[in-house]
Amino acid sequence: RVRSSAASDVYKRQALARRGYEVCPPNTTRILLACQEADAESALGARIAIGRARQAREDTAVDDDLAGIFSCGDVRLANYAASTYLKTDDPDSALRAADAARPRPGEGVGYGTWGQIHISAGIAYLMRDEPDGTADRLEPVLALPPGRRLATLTGRLSTLTPALTGGRYRSDPGARALAGQISAYCDEAAGAMRLALPAGEETTG
Repeated sequence: RVRSSAASDVYKRQALARRGYEVCPPNTTRILLACQEADAESALGARIAIGRARQAREDTAVDDDLAGIFSCGDVRLANYAASTYLKTDDPDSALRAADAARPRPGEGVGYGTWGQIHISAGIAYLMRDEPDGTADRLEPVLALPPGRRLATLTGRLSTLTPALTGGRYRSDPGARALAGQISAYCDEAAGAMRLALPAGEETTG
């Protein structure tokens, strides 16, 4: 039942994103809707959807009706594209998307988006069996102060720890050191969150 409900929720996300894409005017919200569909899709569907997002970028002709979180500039598109290529086991394309991330004039980019791009690039290097590249790309993220370590960043980083401490990297001192940095990063982020909560509140619920 839980699995069926989860699958239904994913299908709803896909369907709503596609419906929005079809009726949205040619602004950057249309790009975002295609990106959201790619995020919810399986591997093949995700590549098709990110292709629509890239085409929507080329077709953009009017200003956004809804700015802010509903807009999608070039860097945000690159972030979704990199994640899509990781999903399809294509680390080379993920790296190209991450490396091509350049803001258009006037485009505001949050540190969280840049962090996600660096993490995607780091994962891509690990998929290519190049942990030194992973360490280099994660360095700006690991340097963030605890108060800026968003849950989206710590959540993705924590998924790298098993790969860095097991299998072929079990006896690799560089990989173990990076795994230790990631664990410390996540622990410090959790500590900062607890300190920021008013007395009596919990982080679970």
